[in-house]
Amino acid sequence: MLTLATGVVDAVSVLALGRVFVANMTGNVVFVGFALAGVPDFSLLASVVALLGFLAGAFVGGRLGRRHTHRAWALAVATVLIGLVAAVSAVRSRGSAPWHAVTSSA
Repeated sequence: MLTLATGVVDAVSVLALGRVFVANMTGNVVFVGFALAGVPDFSLLASVVALLGFLAGAFVGGRLGRRHTHRAWALAVATVLIGLVAAVSAVRSRGSAPWHAVTSSA
């Protein structure tokens, strides 16, 4: 069932979102399923936020891409957004354990 759902998501994204392939995001659909099934250490909220954020970004990026076809403009926007994400991540992770140090409680 999850494979079917993720395949549909991929097909719709390629056909309706301007040739955006979301294969990496389909993992979040699986994580939603795990969270709904009650599997420990899977966050429903985090997976849904990731999916919604990706969809919003794909939508806005597609709209902007139709208006501005110059690659230099696209590179500038991508650079600013990557810098913003890096800054937010740096502030958010201040004082927390590094990713590789996080272990499961099994």
